[in-house]
Amino acid sequence: MRGYMVPGFIMVIIGCIVVGYIIYEQVNTHYVCNTEATVLDILSVNYRSATILTDKGEVVLNQPTIKDGDTICLSGERIRNEE
Repeated sequence: MRGYMVPGFIMVIIGCIVVGYIIYEQVNTHYVCNTEATVLDILSVNYRSATILTDKGEVVLNQPTIKDGDTICLSGERIRNEE
């Protein structure tokens, strides 16, 4: 039974390091929108996605919570916070 304690302990340590790194990245970065669009019409709604018409063309969104006239982010990136 003792043979499983060391590998189990190492896996817990690795898990803590990975979770700590993910939290660190979430706190020290923020999301910046590169391309925005205005919703003109909702063309169709499927189970968990919707096809919408924007001023930049037709877009399919997953799990949208939008209405006509909303501004949505089409593309963006995570950047580091400035010190």
